Amino acid sequence: MRLDSNHQLYKLSKRVDWPYLESELSHFFKDNNGAQHRFMAGMVYLKDVSKMSSNEAIQQWGKCPYWRYLCGGSEAVETTEYPYSPQLLDVWTRSLEGEGYEVLINALIRLPSRALLETAH
Repeated sequence: MRLDSNHQLYKLSKRVDWPYLESELSHFFKDNNGAQHRFMAGMVYLKDVSKMSSNEAIQQWGKCPYWRYLCGGSEAVETTEYPYSPQLLDVWTRSLEGEGYEVLINALIRLPSRALLETAH
């Protein structure tokens, strides 16, 4: 499946400093049941901005390749079966309440260092 590189979520996925996000969120997800920080962060973010319930967000993840791309990169696009227990999305959301959500939002809007260097030229 070929994605439109002009789609908002595609662009956001390219802008996020994923190593920074993983580093910053690691202490909020000490017991993550094998889930990747990118996946968890992406799902919590998408659920919140779309104002969906966990079940609705999981259904949307299965329908929308751009949601899957944000949460897992190009490897996730072809997968439509949600890879974790649905209850984990609620656990992740609770884990990020307060300070954790602020860290998530800051990480999602923070430009990677390489992007800052590229715009300086």
